[in-house]
Formats: sequence, C-alpha cells, structure tokens
Amino acid sequence: TIAIDPGHGGEDEGAKGVEGTTEKNLTLAVARRVKAAVEGQLGIRVLLTRDEDRRVPIDERPAVANNNKADLFISLHASASPRSATSGASIYVAEFTEADQARVALAPERVPTFGGGSRDIEFVLWDLAQIHHIDRSAELARLLEQQFDDRVPLGARPFDRAPLRVLESANMPAVLIEMGYLTNADEEKRLASSNFQNAFVQAVL
Repeated sequence: TIAIDPGHGGEDEGAKGVEGTTEKNLTLAVARRVKAAVEGQLGIRVLLTRDEDRRVPIDERPAVANNNKADLFISLHASASPRSATSGASIYVAEFTEADQARVALAPERVPTFGGGSRDIEFVLWDLAQIHHIDRSAELARLLEQQFDDRVPLGARPFDRAPLRVLESANMPAVLIEMGYLTNADEEKRLASSNFQNAFVQAVL
C-alpha cells in the first residue's frame, strides 16, 4: 500500500502562480494520476489522503497512512520563492534533533501482564515515528532523484532534510516532493502541462 498526500486543499491554496495555478489543485491532479498509474500498471493499492478540494489537518495526513498500514508515504507539493527565476524539483526527508533521538532511545516501558508479572513494551512515539525509518526514507529519496533525472528538472539541492511535520509521524519510509516553483512563470506552465505530469508519474512509477 502506498499513501499519496496531495498537499494543501480547501481554503489552504498553498503556492500560487502568476497564471493562477494553485498548489492545492496541482497536487491533487498529479496524485490522481499517480494513483491511476500505480494501481493500473503495478496492481498496488494507493490511498490518497484527500480526493477532493478540502483541507486535511496536517496530523491527519500521516495518520491515514499509519492507520492503513501503508508501506510508503509520499507528500506532493509545489514551491514558491521571492526569486522568480528559482526552479526545479526537490525531494525531502524528515530531519530530527539530537533531543528527539534521545527521546526515542529511552528504555522500553515495563507493563503488567494479565497472567501476573510484567513485560517490556517498546512504544512508538507518535510525533517521532519517522525516526525509525529515516535511513530507508533517504534511500527512497535517492531512488526518486535517480528516476527524476532526464524526466523531471531538478533544483539546486535535489535532496535535502528538513523538520517537516507532515513526515515526522509517518511510521514507514516517507518523503516530501516539491515538484517545482509556481512562482517561476515558465515552470508554472510546465507543471500544469500533461507532458510534465505524465513524466513525473512515470518517474514515481
């Protein structure tokens, strides 16, 4: 099972291009294309965190993936920049502080059992679940970067890490893809085109 998260939605439009392309509509259109291709060609179940123009709270997005035991989580976005020439896609994985890692490294909690006695239980901290998958998330990001080459124009930093809340609770390999910059007029046209969207879908596929 793959969970695809079309960023933003409803009153939250996200980035907006000079021609009026909104991030919320772009991400939903591309997510639907990815779902159709993956299910049709690979027979893999694909869940969308939203399948209409509505706002989904940020913590509910990884919750959809967790509750459906998804094997991958991909959050789709488009960027904005004060520099109109900035362009290219980037793939992000979550970044955690040393304090976060220390919280996860705490000893398992001892709980009583029904038959008497006790046993150790390792609890997954909801807001830090992604820590256990960060290496595989980076591997997924690198694979996507390779597939984007010659298909999807990449930015100056095609792979990066950031404290992204939408990824932190995902209990599976997870990445966030910024497909390009809507504030770049040429890139806005490219992102909205069927040619780009088909190429993007093929890279993810």
